[in-house]
Amino acid sequence: MKRFSVVLAVCLCATTSALAVPSLGSWEEGAPRSTHQYWDFTPGYVTPIPGGWEVRPEDVFNPHPDGIAGQLNSPAEWDGQTLMSGSIIAMDVKIPNYSGGAYKDVWVDVGSTGGEMSASVVAREGSFRYVPLEPPQGSDADFGWRIYPNPDWEDILLVTIVSGAGAPATLDWVHIDTMCVVPVPGAVALAGIGVALLGWIRRRAL
Repeated sequence: MKRFSVVLAVCLCATTSALAVPSLGSWEEGAPRSTHQYWDFTPGYVTPIPGGWEVRPEDVFNPHPDGIAGQLNSPAEWDGQTLMSGSIIAMDVKIPNYSGGAYKDVWVDVGSTGGEMSASVVAREGSFRYVPLEPPQGSDADFGWRIYPNPDWEDILLVTIVSGAGAPATLDWVHIDTMCVVPVPGAVALAGIGVALLGWIRRRAL
């Protein structure tokens, strides 16, 4: 019976790992204090507004999903299917998420053609330090930042510019993952135990 329980536990762990979806970062999508937002501009998620389009993520995992605001500014146009096109495309995304913590990692994957994509990130309020990150090995991420300390809200601006004549630029999808990092309580407790043990050893040696 004991052997059966062990085998069952191993199978369950393997099944859980197989079902886990990797994020653009080093964690799995849906991990604690992570967020996931995915846009691919399908019908029902794109609404015309003055000066552009309001776009909502089709796939979202976020403690404040209703607070996510995406806006695609003209002269971009939506073809009614899966992409935005125009000579200049600017998509502004505001993402609320978890508050508190030492820092936040933000990763962005963009599917675009016809122009060079750039990206920037700005936290909502307060004083923050931004460190550009290189995409993890094997990741689809195009841009990454680490923000100190962790803001509870950030604004990400994506811009595609086509210079000269040629085919319009297209924006096919935008995928954003974030992770709000806090000190691990277990690590803090372990460090405290180590300090106490060191003190006890020194007292024994005297």
